[in-house]
Amino acid sequence: MPGSYIVGSLSTLLNALFYAGGPKPQGSLRDIQLKRGGKTILHFDLYDVLLHGDKTNDVQLASGDVVFIPPAGKQVAVVGSVNNPGIYELRNETTIEQVLQLAGGRTSIAVNSKARVERIYDHAVRSIMEVNLSEPSAFQVQDGDIVTVNAIVDRFKDAVTLRGNVANPGRYTWHPGMRVSDLIPNKDALITRSYWQHENDLGHMTMNYEPEPERDARGVLQRPYNPYNSYSPYRSSTQAGSMQNLNGTGLQQSNGSQTQAGMNQDQYGNELEQYGAVQDQSSLDQYGAFQGQSSTAPDQSQTTGGQPSSSSTTTPTGGTAQASSDTSAGGNSVGAALTGSIGRFPIKTTVVLSAPDIDWSYAVIERQNKETLKTSLLPFNLGKVILDGDQSQNLELLPGDVVTIFSTADIRVPISQQTRFVRLEGEFVGSGVYSVKPGETLRQLLRRAGGFTPDAYLYASEFTRESTRRVQQQRLNEYADQLEIQAAAAAAAGNAAAVNAQDAAAATAAASAAQASITQLRRARPNGRIVLQLKPDSRGIDSVPDLPLEDGDQFVVPKVPATVSVEGEVYSANAFIFRRGERTIDYLREAGGPDRQADMKHAFVLRADGSVYSQQYGNIKKATIFPGDTIVIPPQLQKLSIMRQLIDIGTVVSQFGIGIAAVNLLK
Repeated sequence: MPGSYIVGSLSTLLNALFYAGGPKPQGSLRDIQLKRGGKTILHFDLYDVLLHGDKTNDVQLASGDVVFIPPAGKQVAVVGSVNNPGIYELRNETTIEQVLQLAGGRTSIAVNSKARVERIYDHAVRSIMEVNLSEPSAFQVQDGDIVTVNAIVDRFKDAVTLRGNVANPGRYTWHPGMRVSDLIPNKDALITRSYWQHENDLGHMTMNYEPEPERDARGVLQRPYNPYNSYSPYRSSTQAGSMQNLNGTGLQQSNGSQTQAGMNQDQYGNELEQYGAVQDQSSLDQYGAFQGQSSTAPDQSQTTGGQPSSSSTTTPTGGTAQASSDTSAGGNSVGAALTGSIGRFPIKTTVVLSAPDIDWSYAVIERQNKETLKTSLLPFNLGKVILDGDQSQNLELLPGDVVTIFSTADIRVPISQQTRFVRLEGEFVGSGVYSVKPGETLRQLLRRAGGFTPDAYLYASEFTRESTRRVQQQRLNEYADQLEIQAAAAAAAGNAAAVNAQDAAAATAAASAAQASITQLRRARPNGRIVLQLKPDSRGIDSVPDLPLEDGDQFVVPKVPATVSVEGEVYSANAFIFRRGERTIDYLREAGGPDRQADMKHAFVLRADGSVYSQQYGNIKKATIFPGDTIVIPPQLQKLSIMRQLIDIGTVVSQFGIGIAAVNLLK
């Protein structure tokens, strides 16, 4: 900034430049003049400081000195593969070699043979010249030149590339006669690093901090030391001699009683993530990981006869590993360690794929024709090469080839080649996660799992499937789109028919309510439930449909519930004790009956099996109620037909199976 400045007695020319903010972009950096007594006593080149750190020409200022910065002189731009690209002012530099030195020289990946110079002739014409850098001192630069130094092409000589589902993707040296088996010598080369990382994360130990026992003012122990009560950020506070897992469910004490939940897993979620114990949901999903909650139902942890219970963990092959919950003085429960129930191994009790399965039937070589530059794909059977040693599939490699190994997550493979996991929860003899064979059905899996317990209530069982959930979500989105179009048409018709301000306000309110209903409908998420059409008295494996199983299927069988729920427009929405033989009218009477806003014509019963019973099938008040059923009384709707379509909860539930949570949401 031009002007007068008060500086210290020891200030130099550089200090004054810093005080003033330095030269402007159009000011010279090569010819900064110091005037004293009307004479120029110094021509200072700021490049000496900026490029070389040389301040030998910097002088001390005197009172009345003038620092003058003239306009910049000739300039040349240097771009591309140089160490300091930019616009440089010329002073004594005349050749391209000197200009490149100003820019810090060429980088290690720069082309050494030539550079490109753009030049303006007679302020009218632009031209491009190629300069031979083997003789850089022979080419003279001019004001306004743009010097471009290209980088070498990212091309590797005598190399092949391996990528995809392999342990060490990258480039490898090619040699004559090289084949696929030379690049992938054995099966171990196909196990990815993410697989080992996931496996290692499961075994990470967390440090347990054991504090000194608490003492009172007299130094007397307030309570005896117990290793299971010691402080750890991954344990909850429990009574002496008891342990508790991370998700809040109790573990068995040695006397057979059950501890109570005292800690929420989210309370220490950050600490768990620091140790890699809790995997991010997206990272599990990308491997097709099978997600789920604990495979042991809370009520199954009860013991009989005061005997310690044993926890069962299902192995990926479908077997079960039994582990007693007894503890010894020497350490924690083995069963608890297997199920991840204590702080020493803070992991989720779930079975996941450490990595996607390898696609043994298909791999491909990507090859470019050097003459035509066209790319061709050469597929081969990876399994025959690696597992069978089939030389007909062991293709020869050429320089520049790219070999890609796929996983089942990359390309959908036949069902017979897919690894599938199915989860059984609740009242099963062997609850857990099972790997299923190609073509295996639900009944076959249930027999392998030992069948149901005597307390199983098949009528309220819930069978969910991911492919079904996706279809339901698509249909729900299409339904919401259709309703949005109808709502817009109804709003336009209402505004056109309004004859006064009250009618217009009513039409606007109706349109707002319709849009709010559509918004809530879009937020609803189907659960993928398939109604199995079981009867309330269904018992045994043979009563279950013999469905072919898919990966990610979940089958949850609860025990017989003791209540019936009444929701909606009643005076006391609540859960009531189930009484055999009672009908809808009996439970409505207990709930105080329908209120003034109730619409009994559209009332329905959401059965425990996921089906819906409405007025279309008979008198809703006389419908027989079974354990776990929910009676829903919707509100009366406005006199706009579109509103009735928007809040037709019975239709939405019966067609999309989104459950009672969505019923309450749509209300």
